[in-house]
Parts: sequence; C-alpha cells; structure tokens
Amino acid sequence: MATKAPTTLTTPPTTPISLKAHASRRRAEESRLPKLLGPTQAADEHLQPHALLRDPRVVRELAPHVQERFGISGTWHLLFWSALHGTSLHHLLRCAAGAGPCLLLVRERGRRTFGALCSELRELSTVRHGESHFYGDGQCCLLALPGAGGEPRGDGAKGSSGGASSADAVVRLFPWSRANQHFIWAGKAVAAAADVATAGSAAAARGYEGDVLVIGLGGACGLMLDSALQRGASGPCDTFDSPPLPRAAATGGTSGAGGGGGGGSSDGGDAAMAPGPEESDTVDFECETVEVWALSERRCLEHMPQCKRHVPIRGARPTATRESVDVEGE
Repeated sequence: MATKAPTTLTTPPTTPISLKAHASRRRAEESRLPKLLGPTQAADEHLQPHALLRDPRVVRELAPHVQERFGISGTWHLLFWSALHGTSLHHLLRCAAGAGPCLLLVRERGRRTFGALCSELRELSTVRHGESHFYGDGQCCLLALPGAGGEPRGDGAKGSSGGASSADAVVRLFPWSRANQHFIWAGKAVAAAADVATAGSAAAARGYEGDVLVIGLGGACGLMLDSALQRGASGPCDTFDSPPLPRAAATGGTSGAGGGGGGGSSDGGDAAMAPGPEESDTVDFECETVEVWALSERRCLEHMPQCKRHVPIRGARPTATRESVDVEGE
C-alpha cells in the first residue's frame, strides 16, 4: 500500500491585501495614542537629539497607566524642556503649575531615562516650607524607562501590551506603597538634627544648596533634583517601594501594572531587580535633559493660554495634520 506523502504547511505569501490590513491596524492603534503637542520651537530638528518622549513604544506603554490613574487620555502638552527653556527648577515648576497631572522625565549623562507621574506640580512660592507639607496623592508614582536610552525603535518593537518579553519592556512603574504619604516636596536644602530625616536634610546631607524638588521619601529620596537641574539623586524609597531609578532604568524588567492608587512595588517579584547590596545606596547623577508633559488637555486649555498655540511635535509625519499627529520617531 502506497504511503501518503506528508502534508507540508507553508506560510501564505504576503499580499498587498495583508499589508494593507496591517497598515490599517497600525494606523488605528496609533490613532488611539496621545497626540504630542508643544511650542513651535520644540519642533526644531537641531533639538531632537535631546528629546526624551519620542519613542512610540514609551507612549504606548505609558498611555494606559495615565488613563487608569487620572482618567484622562488624548493630547499631552510639552510644558518644559531644558533644551528649550533652560535649566532652572523655579522655571520648571512655574511652567507646570496649574496644569494638573504631569509626566516628569529625566535623562542623565549615562543615557538612562526615568522620572515620575505627578498628580500636580506647584510653584515654589505656593509651597509651604515646612517638612510636613508634602503634597500630591496616591496616583503619583515613580518610573524607569530601560528601553528609552537610545534611538526610537521601528515597527517591530512591542511594548508590554503587545506581548513583549520582560527584556523588551520599556516602562517600569513603581506605584504608591502606602508606607507614607511623602509624595512631592519642594523647598530649601537645610540641615536638621541627626535623628530627624526630612527632605531638606536629605538634600543637605548630599551637599545640595538652595531649593530642591523631592518625589518620595523614606529610607532615601525616590527622586531629587537640584535648583539648577544639573544634579540629582535617587535611592531606595519607602513611598513607592522603589530601587534607585538609574539602576532600574539600566536593567530590563517587566512593566509594572499597578492600578489606581497602587499597592506595593510593581516589581516585587522580579528577581533581577530584587534589592541587593549594590542597590542599597543612593545613586547620584548628572542631568542631561529634563522634560515635563501636561497630561490633561482640558486643564491646559483652561488655565494655560500658551497651550492653545501648541503644534504637533516629535516625529509627526509630513502628511499629518494638526488635528491628527503621529508619534512615531523620526
């Protein structure tokens, strides 16, 4: 009896129809991503090497967390960019005050990128300079972007929502741990008694002078920036149960999916990021670029008239219109 030849399965050839369907799905996915708007000067091609939020993978992974925490989606406005606005903490806070929820991003000289989602940022003049007067709420969190240190990647890269492995994740989130409510503080770096741990004394102990911005405190400052946006520090922080952010940004890990007000650290079970001796100390860094993005279009348009003049930035395609901007990297 003659044996039947085995059936060979072949992959159907790529056809113009399948390519068209893929392009259509991609456009539909990108249309749901936030539009990135900013001042006209921010579109200057000579400034783009300093741009931080330009990788579509980062936007794709951050957008669901912004929606979940603050209940907003749509357009994000660039309020402050050190490459454009200079290096001043006072100016950064003045630009962001009144905008509501913000995304703060920092890239240090080693090309590692990290930051925070803040429920708000206030001008120094409106912050009460007492150590007990932190502000913000449980929607705040720290974050690290281990996949955002270099050039934007192409279409084949997937974020966590697209089924990427942990090594491919580009956003690591550290939500509120509920250990304390030391969310955001801005004030003078002032030495205190040896047995008193405060934001100001933590800054003074590291040699900072003048005003500082601190996000998270307990054990160490989660993220601290000096008045000139030249120096910063990050250590293991009780507020967000987070490791030093420069190290988190340099290590592949799964993207945290902490919801709402957040529980513990999003990476509590990640053996690669389990706190060890090398992660027990605060890490100092030098700032290369700092950005602040407003996440609420309504708040921007109501309280910040300059936002009405913002235009699409960060990799808008030549065919894109002002009403529909693509966030793909150039």
